[in-house]
Amino acid sequence: MIEAITITDKDGIDISAAFGFEESLIKQSQSAVIFAAAFMQTNEHLTKLNAGKAKSITLFYENYIVYQEAWDGILLNIFAQPDANVAKIYEVAAKIKDNLKFLNETVKKIQ
Repeated sequence: MIEAITITDKDGIDISAAFGFEESLIKQSQSAVIFAAAFMQTNEHLTKLNAGKAKSITLFYENYIVYQEAWDGILLNIFAQPDANVAKIYEVAAKIKDNLKFLNETVKKIQ
């Protein structure tokens, strides 16, 4: 089950967020901001090593699965319960990306 989906700019500032329930730990802890910062920092370091930039990453934790996908100017974060179907998470991410192409284009123009 997906608990939260957030879309942030490259600095981790929320553009949009949806939470599975009001008392979500993700919502209360501002975890999306922390994960966004970690993803962006990792990409900066990989660039220095000529490894290129990561387009997406899936993290498996004891309490969550965290999927992050970098678009040109924004970052999609999906937080799911540890028993979630990862293929479904990827499917949801693809649908979101297709439906929000205009948002990514707009953010690219602003940056």
